[in-house]
Amino acid sequence: MPLRVQLATAVALVAAPVHVHAQWDLRDTTTRPSGRVNAAMVFDPTSGGAILFGGSTTLPAPSNQTWRWNGTDWTQLAPATAPSGRYGIELVHDVARGVCVMYGGWTSAIAIGSASNQTWEWNGTTWTQATPAVDPGGLFNYALGYDTARSRVVLYGGSTSLAFPSAQHGTWEYDGTTWTLVATTADPGPLDRAAMAFHGGSGHTVLFGGVDPMVGGNDTTWLYDGATWAVAPVTGPRPPARTGAVMVYDPFRDVCVLTCGANPTTGQRFDDTWEWDGAAWHQMPTTTTGVLDGCAAFLPSARQVVKFGGQQSFAPVVLNIETWEFGAKATPFGTGCAGTAGTPTLVCTAPRLAQPFQAGLTNLSQPGNAAILFFGFSTFPAIDLAFLGMSTCALLTEPVVILPIGGTGGSASWTWPAVFGFVGDAFYGQALALDPFANALGYTISNGVSARIGW
Repeated sequence: MPLRVQLATAVALVAAPVHVHAQWDLRDTTTRPSGRVNAAMVFDPTSGGAILFGGSTTLPAPSNQTWRWNGTDWTQLAPATAPSGRYGIELVHDVARGVCVMYGGWTSAIAIGSASNQTWEWNGTTWTQATPAVDPGGLFNYALGYDTARSRVVLYGGSTSLAFPSAQHGTWEYDGTTWTLVATTADPGPLDRAAMAFHGGSGHTVLFGGVDPMVGGNDTTWLYDGATWAVAPVTGPRPPARTGAVMVYDPFRDVCVLTCGANPTTGQRFDDTWEWDGAAWHQMPTTTTGVLDGCAAFLPSARQVVKFGGQQSFAPVVLNIETWEFGAKATPFGTGCAGTAGTPTLVCTAPRLAQPFQAGLTNLSQPGNAAILFFGFSTFPAIDLAFLGMSTCALLTEPVVILPIGGTGGSASWTWPAVFGFVGDAFYGQALALDPFANALGYTISNGVSARIGW
């Protein structure tokens, strides 16, 4: 019986539904921080992951925990020095100096307390308190970004008190030595909980939303060029007015990604996602868990936005403990079975729209260096292939598209010139490797790969 027919027979033994995931991917992590709001998170180049600090939790006092996301799981760190617990904070990576910068925050669990005026820096190992001669004063719920063109941390707005809600409208810059108040000719006015990020392509710091407790929210997009603020001339669609959203910059696609937050009037949580390309807003066809005051970072190594936590609802209060990732993805799963050259290993690039998609296979039997690569749209709970003469081997995904490939030196590869389809569509891959002396059938099989189309 031909191998293809045998595989089709094996597929028929197990019926599996088609799995289509949204662009946002909920990660099932072994460990994670407790639910929290108003924490700070940023890319940490020393580890290639993200660093998270603080936040308001269900405990009486704000958290002073430092956590690291490595793309797979969370790890709580134990730095020698750390700031006291606080929330209403933001973190940015100062590229020029190689440190992550955090300012201020509310340090009490109750309204009777004070906002901090401390500047802290994370070097990948521990926290160090900076001692600038001038600072913005006690602030929390401000907006923070890093201007890579001018090597400046940019801070805007924020609040000074929980007991008497009011927002500030100062623009401050930090150069690693001191803070400077910039006398702009125009600004967005008093705001707290606004979302902000630097758009590298246009050279502007972008600010959206936020709320003036005395007036309300807005859906205005503001641009800062290092001297003054100006309203962006948005003519097309734009995100609804919101407060407590998150925004990060994706340098590979040159867009600022905005998500979540709440309606300033009704408190309704937003689960949508928008992108600013330097001239216009575009809504992405994807949703996530809507939260207020979550935190997010962009990971260049994975080309993924990662977000965590936030408040799902106010009455009753539900603090989110989910980790979400946004972007194209290819993840190995399952295990292959060993042959005469080891266990075949399949690795794929993340499938990005209109870009090449590559699959590579190693540990092939020589001199054949031949394999059958197949893709499908469903996964299986490991169909045992012993009945085909492939002891210890398992089929993990349906073989809908079957491609013979060859190579040299124990490896083979295949390239799809350009990915087309719908963002969020998922597919799965596996490979059969020719190995005449491995078992009765003369084939071994690789691990599986789960892939999701994205940007």
